[in-house]
Amino acid sequence: MSYGSQVYKTNELETSPPWKIVIMSYEAIIKNLKIAKESIKNKDLFTKSKSISKAQMIIFTLISMLDQNQDKEIVGSLSSLYFYYVKELTLANAENSVERIDNIISLVKALKESWEEAFLKMGLLVK
Repeated sequence: MSYGSQVYKTNELETSPPWKIVIMSYEAIIKNLKIAKESIKNKDLFTKSKSISKAQMIIFTLISMLDQNQDKEIVGSLSSLYFYYVKELTLANAENSVERIDNIISLVKALKESWEEAFLKMGLLVK
C-alpha cells in the first residue's frame, strides 16, 4: 500500500462514525481472509499467517470497541462470536484450513449484512 493510500485510510478511520468503522472492519476482515485462502492454495505460509493475524487484530479491535454499558445480552453475544472467530482462525492458521476460513468469511459476511440492514433502517446508511 502506498503512503498516500495509508494516509487516506487512516484519515477515513479517524473521521468515520463508529457504525461505519464496524462495516469497514468487517470488509477488512473478509479481504484479509480471502488473501489468506489464496496464500494457502499457493503454499505461501508467511502471507497466510500475516493475513490471518491482521484479521484477528481487527477482531480484537472490534471486541475492544464493544460498549459494556449497552445491552448486556447483545454485547455478550457479539463478544462470544468474535472470540469464536479468533479461535477458528487460530485453528485455520495451524491447520492451513481453507474450510475454516470460508466458514468465518460466511459468518462475517452475514453479520456485516445484518448491520448494514440495521444501519439502513436507522437512516445511517444509504444504498
